[in-house]
Amino acid sequence: LIRLRDLLGLSLEELVELAEAEEARTALRGQWAESATDEERAEIVEAAIPLVERQLELLTSRQQTLAAFSDELKDKLTRLKRRRRSLSAIQRR
Repeated sequence: LIRLRDLLGLSLEELVELAEAEEARTALRGQWAESATDEERAEIVEAAIPLVERQLELLTSRQQTLAAFSDELKDKLTRLKRRRRSLSAIQRR
């Protein structure tokens, strides 16, 4: 659990929320298998939608943070390579 928290970069509270949503979805899958009517299955689908929406919200937020950090590192790398070329040109003189 701690490693997953570190990999995803989520707070412990967010990770618990993600895990609880997954457990709830697992229970809903069990109900689905036992349900006999379309009405029961419609209720299960309605219950599952906000769970998946919240999981997606948590992960999308993290993806955006990682994408911004990635962009910062790419910019830094570009500047460093430009500086290296500049210094190499000066040393060759």
